[in-house]
Amino acid sequence: MWRRVVWASLCVGLFVVVQGLGLWIMISWVIPVVGFVAILCVGAYMVATGPRERRGTERFMFTTAGVARLPSKREANAPKLDAVLIPYSSRGTLRLDRVSDVWRRLRIYVPDSHGVRQVVFDAGIRCPSEHVPRVTETIQNAMMGRVATTADASQPPPIPLHPPLAPG
Repeated sequence: MWRRVVWASLCVGLFVVVQGLGLWIMISWVIPVVGFVAILCVGAYMVATGPRERRGTERFMFTTAGVARLPSKREANAPKLDAVLIPYSSRGTLRLDRVSDVWRRLRIYVPDSHGVRQVVFDAGIRCPSEHVPRVTETIQNAMMGRVATTADASQPPPIPLHPPLAPG
């Protein structure tokens, strides 16, 4: 809400400075220069600290060949699976860093020809704390080429498909 007030104030301030430019210059040329600089600085600050578009969602498919990034909704002209497959090797490692109670940052590293670890996959995933060991084990198994042949119906999926509904 406060950002809208600041943007409105910037627009009003710019209007006042531009419309009163002749009057301001007759009084002192410093007033419109300071006004323009102040408006530019506040505008640059608002743009730099503004919210970024982070509402995109993707589905991840971890396979023995790599991780595939799939759009949440399949479109008719979307690229095929092999165009968005990010390969990794069995020598790769993964890191799941805590961002908040339910969000983690997943990074997959693969050593290059010199043995230096390079990040090949970096994404934020929704993963509550109680699911971290199972998610880590599932992804490591896929990286090592081990896949589950049968699904245990008594166990929930390793990555929740939908957030739980709040009671009430």
